[in-house]
Amino acid sequence: MITGAQVRAARALLGWTARSLAKKAIVPEHSLEWIEGAGKITSKDRDTLDALQATLESGGVEFIGSIGVQLKPDGQKRTVRAKRSVSN
Repeated sequence: MITGAQVRAARALLGWTARSLAKKAIVPEHSLEWIEGAGKITSKDRDTLDALQATLESGGVEFIGSIGVQLKPDGQKRTVRAKRSVSN
C-alpha cells in the first residue's frame, strides 16, 4: 500500500494541486487531505488509495515500494480516468 507521503510527492512531481488530483481520481477532496495529512490510513481507504495510485501512475509517475516515487521515463505516460467514484 502506498503512503500519504508518496501521494504528496507524486502530486508535487506532476505539479498537480490536491483539488485537481481528487477531481481526476474521482475521490472526495477531504479523503485525499486525510491520506496526505496525519490521518491513519486503514483498509477502508484501499479503494481511494487504488484510485489515487492509478491516476498518478497514468499521469507519469511510478511508485517505488512504500518508500518513494519517481517520474517514469519519457514515453511511458498514459492518460486514464478513474472508472467510478469513491466516497468516504
